[in-house]
Amino acid sequence: MVLSISLQERDSAVNDFIAKYGLSYPFLMDTNGAIGRSYDVFTTPTTYFVNPNGVISSILPGFVSRQWID
Repeated sequence: MVLSISLQERDSAVNDFIAKYGLSYPFLMDTNGAIGRSYDVFTTPTTYFVNPNGVISSILPGFVSRQWID
């Protein structure tokens, strides 16, 4: 499952991004940056891999290519 959290972005910018790339996964808004601070996000994007038990198993800062995910 993919879930996106947009850090301190305007709704219109996020909606434009979703429309431009035809994305269908959920986007949550972190308007005040609290979620980002909780997870020590220093760069965006940052990808978190969560195992079936809900534990973060890996963190990858920066862009992740489709090829890397596959």
